[in-house]
Amino acid sequence: MATKKTKKNKTPEKKQALESPLKGLYLSLRLKAFITDIFMIYTPMLYIMTYAILGSAKDFRENQSAIFLCLLFYALTHSFFIAFKSQSPGMRYAQFRLVKNNGEEVGFFLALWRFVLWVLSMGLLIGFVAPFIFKFFLHDKFSGTHIEIIKEET
Repeated sequence: MATKKTKKNKTPEKKQALESPLKGLYLSLRLKAFITDIFMIYTPMLYIMTYAILGSAKDFRENQSAIFLCLLFYALTHSFFIAFKSQSPGMRYAQFRLVKNNGEEVGFFLALWRFVLWVLSMGLLIGFVAPFIFKFFLHDKFSGTHIEIIKEET
């Protein structure tokens, strides 16, 4: 009796990525990642600028350039994480990553552009409303990116 040979998967994948450019918003995952990034990256920057460099919260509130420098440094740090790891620490915790719509990794300048678009859309309040009306995030739509949920195989 002849036995049929089957091909074995040489490298079993430990993680499976589920693409979802416009299917579902994953608001809870994005919120979880955002809050984690704020506490892990942005809050220490604000604290150092406020107390170590300027000396007091009053001085920080009166110094618009210090506030801008903190936001700029956060944008650069976040873009660096996206460009080199496809995830910020919050995204890693929430188990998703950012990729271009064609599946390629996001570069530094595209990640920085996406951050600028995020600040503008949220500053104009359209960024808060758009996901509920259009079913996509404006900064992702205009930068040509989306998130991929990463699920671990059991």
